[in-house]
Amino acid sequence: MSLLRSRAPLAILALAICLQSQGCGGTGSAVPGGDPNARIDATDEASLQSSLEKINASLDDAGRSKFVADCAVLILPSIEKRELLKTGLSKDRLAAERVAEFKPLQGLNAGEIAAKAEAARAEAAKRDAKAKGKRR
Repeated sequence: MSLLRSRAPLAILALAICLQSQGCGGTGSAVPGGDPNARIDATDEASLQSSLEKINASLDDAGRSKFVADCAVLILPSIEKRELLKTGLSKDRLAAERVAEFKPLQGLNAGEIAAKAEAARAEAAKRDAKAKGKRR
């Protein structure tokens, strides 16, 4: 089992809690991928929170669920690193780490994040298939 698959539920839960705790509910949108002008802004904590709220508000329930899963796929390595390092970090430092986790998504909208996540999933599936082939 790949690391991506074994840790994805934890990352998805963490991101979902983060989005919900920030009041990121929304009225929804019929547009797959939401508003193309709503993009991740990971310059600081306030900008990140605001941009996540805008993206989430432009998505319907299914879109929000997919957005959370897609973000989790792309920021999972950062989340794992933070979990290893978080002991003894100040609240400000944890906020800075959270912002840093989203830096790879800077400027992307939900549709672009979905495309990157699909590519990452395909790459993980290739690695898994290759690893299974070597074990035989």
